[in-house]
Order: sequence, then C-alpha cells, then structure tokens
Amino acid sequence: LHGPGHVQVEIEGMGEGNRVCSLTSKIGVVETETCKAMYAMLLSAHASQKNVRLWFSNDADRSCNKGSWNDLSAHGFYYLRIL
Repeated sequence: LHGPGHVQVEIEGMGEGNRVCSLTSKIGVVETETCKAMYAMLLSAHASQKNVRLWFSNDADRSCNKGSWNDLSAHGFYYLRIL
C-alpha cells in the first residue's frame, strides 16, 4: 500500500510496484469502494496463498509483462479474481 492510498502489486511475469487502484480516488474505471474490496481480496489471496488473475480491456500490449511502477489502468485493467 503506497502512501497516497494506492494499491500496488508485484505479479510474476507482469512487473513490480504496479498500481491497481486507489483507496482515495477513482483511477480508470475503478471507484474507491471497489478498490477497497479489491484490496481485501488481494490480502485474502496472499494470506491463503491463492493465485489472482487480472483482466484487461483495450490493451494493445498482449504480453503479460507490463513493466514496473506503472498504472495498470493505462493498460485497461478492470477486473480481478482469486483462483
């Protein structure tokens, strides 16, 4: 969790420090209340050692590696699910 309320993740093959959403302001299509739920899901997945899958729309870059320290909304991030 970054100081301004940004939820950042490191995902294997995708990069590190990438911002998923913000607990304090809407980013992309993700509202703050949705971000709070996503953050809770990520914490739950981590604690139970479960995998998480992310979905993107309108992403011209089809590779899994999005780089590091990016805003995933720029890649069309909109959904996550615990597997």
